[in-house]
Amino acid sequence: MRISILPAGAVPLLLLLLPLAADTPPEEVPVAGRKDRIHGTIEAGAALAVRLFLPAETALRVKLRPEHGADPAATAAVFGPAGASLPLEKGRAVIPATGEVRIRVTAGAAGRYRLDVTAKPPRRLRRTGDLTEGEIREIPFGAFGGTVLSVKLKGVEAVDLTGPEGEPVDLAKKTSLPADGTYRLRVRGAGGPFKVTLKLRAPKPEKRERYHSALGFGPAPEVLSLDPSEALDSGPVSGIDVAGRNFERGARVFLEKGKVELEGEVTWVSDRELSAGFDLTGARSGKWTLLVRNPSGGEAGRPFRVLDAAGVALPDGVRKDTEVWFLDFTDEFRADLADFGLRGDSEEVNQAAEEVVEAYVVHLLRVHFGRDGVKGRAEAPDAVPVSFVVEKVRDSVATPGVEYDRLRIGGAATGGPPVSDNPNLPWGYVGVDPDNTSREDIGASTEGTRALPTAELADFDHATSEFRAAFAPLLARPLTGADASYFLSGFLPTSAEDVARVTDIITAVETLSREIAGVAAHHIARAMGVANSEEGIMGTPTRFGVFGADRGLSFSPAERDLLRRNARPSDLPGRSNPLLVHTFPLLPGQPQVLPEAKVSLLYSADLSPVGGDPLRTAKTTRVTVIDVVNEIGLPLEGFAFDPDRFLLRGTPPATSVGTFWLKIGLEQQVGGEWSGYAVWHRLDVVR
Repeated sequence: MRISILPAGAVPLLLLLLPLAADTPPEEVPVAGRKDRIHGTIEAGAALAVRLFLPAETALRVKLRPEHGADPAATAAVFGPAGASLPLEKGRAVIPATGEVRIRVTAGAAGRYRLDVTAKPPRRLRRTGDLTEGEIREIPFGAFGGTVLSVKLKGVEAVDLTGPEGEPVDLAKKTSLPADGTYRLRVRGAGGPFKVTLKLRAPKPEKRERYHSALGFGPAPEVLSLDPSEALDSGPVSGIDVAGRNFERGARVFLEKGKVELEGEVTWVSDRELSAGFDLTGARSGKWTLLVRNPSGGEAGRPFRVLDAAGVALPDGVRKDTEVWFLDFTDEFRADLADFGLRGDSEEVNQAAEEVVEAYVVHLLRVHFGRDGVKGRAEAPDAVPVSFVVEKVRDSVATPGVEYDRLRIGGAATGGPPVSDNPNLPWGYVGVDPDNTSREDIGASTEGTRALPTAELADFDHATSEFRAAFAPLLARPLTGADASYFLSGFLPTSAEDVARVTDIITAVETLSREIAGVAAHHIARAMGVANSEEGIMGTPTRFGVFGADRGLSFSPAERDLLRRNARPSDLPGRSNPLLVHTFPLLPGQPQVLPEAKVSLLYSADLSPVGGDPLRTAKTTRVTVIDVVNEIGLPLEGFAFDPDRFLLRGTPPATSVGTFWLKIGLEQQVGGEWSGYAVWHRLDVVR
């Protein structure tokens, strides 16, 4: 096998590392550089040879020593171009003639050795003598390719210069010699003594490491990256993409931890890529090293982690024995928020708005599927066993569309005309999966499905008037850094302007979130086997904003029952923490939702004032009362103010339907005196 490993501009040196066999053709000997350190692996009684092209008068140094434990009791011998043995004095020899030199390493025992070979060609050659006038003399000399030749003549003149194959070489003040070999300079005498001085400046040699065994010769591999770089200890893993350099055919892969070494399966793709796999059943969890070992003996590795399948961390929100849906809010979704006035010039506020919308969608989807909006627990008797997460499961743990489901949210519609009963509504499409026989990866790789394109929702020409109106205030006055206080823990409105601004934010967030959650619920239900119906979430809306405006949309009892029976628990190992979706304000590190400006009959949790816990308000502000009243100020039955916790407890009775108002009585200290005022929020109680 011929392996070319000479970099551009390097001086070629033939290093032949092979078992000494008379029938081994020279063409199969690898080529190495002029100054290599070779790490050899040899068997007892075997011999390896190194072949070098060297110019005459080259100073050769050979240094042989055992390496890595077992001493092969190796010896080295040098043979000149004529095949005669050359004496080695302290590992040094001078090459008598230009040509091929062999170094033979013979081992008395199996082991590993290091062979350092250094060849220093002559830098100056002098030739003298006498010539009659007109007499021609040929002066041969050896050189490496790339050598720069300078000629100084005394008593003669140059005739011509020929190369190793007899080809003419233009002789200049400084001549670059094209290849390694023997050159011939012809000179013409002037009558009498002469002196020819040749200055030979060989290219600087590259110091390299090479490895050799009976199976190969070459550089050590380099492992640059692993994808994935971790895997579970619960079974086999395949398709680990190993990227690097210098991977030889026949390379092997291992996982190493201390003295434990697990060999894997490997597919050689190229000298820069391997595909590896291992059976990790029962392997110790923790840090390992994935090694690539070339046939020539060189190896390299990178860290690889084996994960405890039972304890691996999953995204927050995965509940046991549920079908897990990853809501993939994309970068396009975040950009789309600008179309609804929910993005501005402050990254802090932009991030808060993103988290609020995402968490509110999770809250609403949980409610749609009969689960508690805050913690995701089954609340209704016919609750569908589903979980919603907003972070992707690690690739090393599971793949969307295989072990769990994914719905991409964001961007514009792609893939041609929408596949929908309403061709004027490109809101994405998901085919019905009867009996929910497969996992879904909606909008990513599943054929025939399209993501939920939030950019399309901003096409207000096709939206309901109520949907358009919800975003008008923020589109006229988008979010800025000055709005940060509305997203901070402890916020409490202290002015009519505060009330108006936070109400605009709440209205926009809730309306957009309801629209996204409604479309998502429709897609997810189709992927779980529920087809379109004439009304409810499974009815195809005729305009954008139907889901965002209609708070009463839900699944029918029959649809909920089918979803519950079709749900397939996801094949995810590990553990997950709850994904708590709290009311506004934001708590650090957790997704949050704003409070509902309009509270439906289904909302049974304790109502906290707009802005959160009044116990955390400024010392100059205090809450005096919280109440729910009708249009003429009469209190709504079923609610009671808890003065110890400053919470409004209760649920509106089923007979109480209509428009009510949440009244928050406040007092503020100004100049040592307390003055009272109130803020109001509308509550629509519906059946």
